[in-house]
Amino acid sequence: MKSVILRFRGQLLFGVVEFVKPIYARLFQRSKRPWKTQLPQLRSFPTGSLGRELATFCDEHQFELLPLYESHDVYHLLLGYPPTVPGEGAMQYCLLGNGKKSTAVYITVLFSFLLLPEYIPQFIRAYKHGKAARSIGDWQFEHLLYEPVTELQELIFNQQVSGSSGYIF
Repeated sequence: MKSVILRFRGQLLFGVVEFVKPIYARLFQRSKRPWKTQLPQLRSFPTGSLGRELATFCDEHQFELLPLYESHDVYHLLLGYPPTVPGEGAMQYCLLGNGKKSTAVYITVLFSFLLLPEYIPQFIRAYKHGKAARSIGDWQFEHLLYEPVTELQELIFNQQVSGSSGYIF
């Protein structure tokens, strides 16, 4: 019964995010342009590069790069949060702690707090994790696609990262 309720709350949170996404894009992303580099090209990038790791991440989770939302999956990859409902909430808390100010972050943080209260301790840790990291909210990831993921993570977290495959949440 508990897992059914958690699944329902997760689907509700996902539904809210999906409902808000086109509204958010229309209102707040007018100045943004979709990436010129697409998923098939990313698959041919050098092993370990942000581009290649992003393609692998998308392939493993059966995602496509959504125009105007390409950076979203990069955040998952670089920050180490899985593309699950609780992982999404934690990633947005991390971004909030990191100084990213956007309607999408605020909405997801609020609804994660309301719908997933059992994850609040993890959300607080994620917020602190983001607060301690180098600010990345204004990074232009398309220009960093050839950079090694581990070097970007070391730059973000000011420490050596052993590998990019493990999630921190």
